Amino acid sequence: MRFHQRLMASCLAFAAGWLVSVHAQTLDESLLEQHASATQVREPISDEPGLWNVWIEVDLGTLEQFDSNTDPHLLGAMQLGHPGWPNATAIATLGGMNNSVFIDASMNWQSQYVPRPVFVGASVNVWKNLSFGLQGGRAWTPIFVNCRRADGEMVVASWNQVRFADLVDQYLYYDEIHVGNHWEFEYNGQFAEGLKGWRLELVAQQELTMGLGWTASLGKTVGMNGQIASAASEMFGGQGLIASNQSGATLTPINAAATPTSVSLGMTYRSRGWLMGLSWSNVFISGTQRNDWVAQGADPVEPLTQVRAKLGVNF
Repeated sequence: MRFHQRLMASCLAFAAGWLVSVHAQTLDESLLEQHASATQVREPISDEPGLWNVWIEVDLGTLEQFDSNTDPHLLGAMQLGHPGWPNATAIATLGGMNNSVFIDASMNWQSQYVPRPVFVGASVNVWKNLSFGLQGGRAWTPIFVNCRRADGEMVVASWNQVRFADLVDQYLYYDEIHVGNHWEFEYNGQFAEGLKGWRLELVAQQELTMGLGWTASLGKTVGMNGQIASAASEMFGGQGLIASNQSGATLTPINAAATPTSVSLGMTYRSRGWLMGLSWSNVFISGTQRNDWVAQGADPVEPLTQVRAKLGVNF
């Protein structure tokens, strides 16, 4: 009997010891797994550039469109749009516009224009941190326009000349219906808006070392014929509001003769997932016809040089 009791006690002790051992082993394994998981979480995040990059880019420059003396612009529009006018007629029209406050009222706050378009873009890494992508946005657009002058012949003018020509048409119309009483119409003038179009650019950028890299773009402005047609319908010539002593509107815009090309080059810096950049951009119109148009009376379209700031996310 005592032997059986001793055997039972030994078995119970062995079982208890085995259970304690298994529990301790399970606890140790659990602690090891938790430690491994915590260690893995605390591992440093990779600082390598990601596959994709998305960003916004803003032009920071200010463009001065017109100088304070608008007389040469108005005379140029008259000479291009009314080649049959004698000099006396052009000078008399300009004098009447200056004697009233028509020009001052209609061109108030128009001497400077601040084009600050926002571009949105995305690129993908294709080889050795070199990525290619596309960006686009609506931007103020210098442009040459095919126009019909007052006698029905076709000429090419800059959009700024079209704006001044519309101002001449407004003055002549109001001057006629108010029989020369300046005070009745001198605040009625409205200076036409500049044109905006969709600018699409191909973008290339590459990270070289320590987060530093370069970026470049090449683009064109698209969809301008629709913008020109819309703006033309709002002008006095498009509305048929022409003085009886005019054979037609000074300059009626028809469609785009030449749209600008844009290029940019700059530097970038990436810090973990953030990409920052600063670049120089130039928007210009090139081509051999450009010189011919200017020689025939079109205003030259000067290049726009601006600075762009970029902020993006790399992932």
